[in-house]
Amino acid sequence: MIEFNGILTGNAKKYYMKRNIKFWRKFTLLGALIVPVPLAIFSIVKHISILFYISCMVAFLCYFAPCVIKFVKGAMPEKICIDGETISCDIGGQLESIFLEDIKEIHDYGDFYSFMFTNGQYTPHFVCQKDLLAKGTIEDFETLFEGKIIKVN
Repeated sequence: MIEFNGILTGNAKKYYMKRNIKFWRKFTLLGALIVPVPLAIFSIVKHISILFYISCMVAFLCYFAPCVIKFVKGAMPEKICIDGETISCDIGGQLESIFLEDIKEIHDYGDFYSFMFTNGQYTPHFVCQKDLLAKGTIEDFETLFEGKIIKVN
């Protein structure tokens, strides 16, 4: 069993926050288009300018809503466990698990690892800071994922 326990700091935290915001921006972009675009078209056709301004405001708010994630308590991964066939991440009491066979590659940024998954799965939560390793060793980790680890500058 390999376990990373604690709150991310430094470069790992910056990377996680950027990755998390990108993830939620993609997710909310759909919401930013579903409501405002038809509302804007309707307002132009009917010459109702207030609806156009409202639609622009809704699009703006939907697009920048993910930035609020920075201020949400418990949004950071607290514990990542690699045990048997799964890797699981505890984020503020919520547990997310993925099979080890679904790991496509692991990016090694020097002081932390970031996981990329196959089958279109995307989650920003699997970021492991090396100095938060509580159980196991870096050698155990690198042996377990041999051939999947890619060094990144």
